[in-house]
Amino acid sequence: APSAGASAWLGLAAVLVLGAVLQALFLAHEWSTNPFARAPLNDGRVYWSWAGDLAAGHWIGGSPYFSAPLYPHVAAIVRACGGDLLALYVVQALVHLATAALLFRVAHARAGTTAAVIAALAWVLLDDAGYATARVLNGGVQCLTAVWLLDRALALQERRTTPAAGLFGLALGVATLANPVLLACVPLAAAWCA
Repeated sequence: APSAGASAWLGLAAVLVLGAVLQALFLAHEWSTNPFARAPLNDGRVYWSWAGDLAAGHWIGGSPYFSAPLYPHVAAIVRACGGDLLALYVVQALVHLATAALLFRVAHARAGTTAAVIAALAWVLLDDAGYATARVLNGGVQCLTAVWLLDRALALQERRTTPAAGLFGLALGVATLANPVLLACVPLAAAWCA
């Protein structure tokens, strides 16, 4: 029988393999049958255009950000590396799987292997989150950074050290770049850290 540590890793690996298969099937289906996957509309078109401007070296615009800036910068990295929309969707599928792995980590540390597998499995089976990977949308990056912020907050709560506080601050800053409403939490987080 596998050890407790080995069973946790096997559980996570099984969830991630299932999630990767589901994402591959979903992206293949969307790319071949959905014309909107190849030509984003509305917000997606704005994000993709913004990413193109960033990839072309136009880092400073003439107006303030009208949306959370982290996602367009992630998409710009894909575009700067020569990637197209399908490459962006693959990156978003990887972000989706990374979120599942972080959820596993958070749940495992607090509730054990079974709860961790259930949490990660629920995430990879969640329709809305899985569906969003084939859209030019901010949601996947927002979820990943929110779960990372939760992970770092719980780590800081367990061990109040300067490095833990620094990683929490970094996670809060990155999460705020993905979801600006978190800016209101910065003074509260600073008070909590103090």
